[in-house]
Amino acid sequence: MASNNAFRIMGYIYVGLCLISSLLLIINSSYTLKATGYEWVMDPPDRFRMKAIGYEGAMNPPQSFQIISTNTSVTSVTTLIFAIISMIFNLCLLLGLRKRNITLVKCHLYYITTVFILMVLGLFIGCIVVGVLVGGNPSYSTVEENSATVIGVTLLFIFYTTVITLIFTLAVWILNGVIGNIRIEEVRHGMNGQDLIAGV
Repeated sequence: MASNNAFRIMGYIYVGLCLISSLLLIINSSYTLKATGYEWVMDPPDRFRMKAIGYEGAMNPPQSFQIISTNTSVTSVTTLIFAIISMIFNLCLLLGLRKRNITLVKCHLYYITTVFILMVLGLFIGCIVVGVLVGGNPSYSTVEENSATVIGVTLLFIFYTTVITLIFTLAVWILNGVIGNIRIEEVRHGMNGQDLIAGV
């Protein structure tokens, strides 16, 4: 059993990792918010310049990049929204640790529980969809190829679900320990207050 102080330290380590992760997601998703496409294009013909650099009569004249499209990345937008929401709940947890507020800690606990359920459901649905698509895909010539692909996807689903569940269980254990620590301190402060009143 971990001590109350150990849970408090683990709580700060946990929220620190969460804040760093959210910050990195915000920075990187913001940077890739606009996806720009490029293509090679031939420079305008300049026989004097091509002769000077030895390209006169060459099969591959000088080329350069040209922007062909600039689109908003749906993945980056989704990641950015998720990262901002995560940052808000991570700050709630940090404030809850600093102020010893159980309600703020529970808000973060409810948030990661919701994210965990959504991730498991997404993996489950994705596993079924991939299995159905691969199973009915005529590009696979043999039944063995179909079976191997579907089983491989299923094993990946089991692996990712196990990893996510272990991480979620660890996070819940730490947060419940933090909540228990705060409650014990509240009881101690309450008892000290009663002792002071009785002494008066």
